[in-house]
Amino acid sequence: MDLKDRLKFLRRDKLKLTQEKFAKKINLTQSNYHNLERGRYNITNRVINDIAREYKVNKIWLLEGKGDIFEKKIDETVLEIMNIYDKMDDIEKKYLYGIAEKLLEIRLKHNKETLQKARKNRGKK
Repeated sequence: MDLKDRLKFLRRDKLKLTQEKFAKKINLTQSNYHNLERGRYNITNRVINDIAREYKVNKIWLLEGKGDIFEKKIDETVLEIMNIYDKMDDIEKKYLYGIAEKLLEIRLKHNKETLQKARKNRGKK
């Protein structure tokens, strides 16, 4: 499998994204990305770095086909969430972001309260 085949495999089989969605996240047009997958254009270092950063892809795998595809293990749930997010419009994305922030705020508050209780109980001993 050469680089263009790995690009297509990553996008279609692993991330389950359209060329348009994949390209948008790495600041390319669908047409330019299509030409990369077809081998009509050479892939630049910027594009390699953008793919690695945005999709947590191992650069060595992308360039040489060696090693794991992803830098960090991305479980199927995370991939599914990414796919759902990519299908949302901007309003839905802002709403989801607000929900995620609120959940994190609640969790942090809970953790802080738990820590305070543990310190208080330790002081009683």
